[in-house]
Amino acid sequence: MLGAPLSEMVIFRIGHGVAAVPDEATAFSHRDARYLFHPICMWADPSQDSQMITVGRAFATAMRPFSTGASYLNFTPETDRVRDA
Repeated sequence: MLGAPLSEMVIFRIGHGVAAVPDEATAFSHRDARYLFHPICMWADPSQDSQMITVGRAFATAMRPFSTGASYLNFTPETDRVRDA
């Protein structure tokens, strides 16, 4: 198994004040979600690009069943996810 010692898989607990505002009140939607997941994949060796991107995407795919299916735009550089959001 390929390790990723520079990577972070951040899970923010949200709710309370976030959930107290209606979805349509601001650009931050899915206010009923209890958590926000933000994978940050980093590596030093460019020769690992393909492997590390595959590993990061596989982890995100594994988390997808627990998601709303939406994306917080500040957390994605991928244009297809921006369109989805």
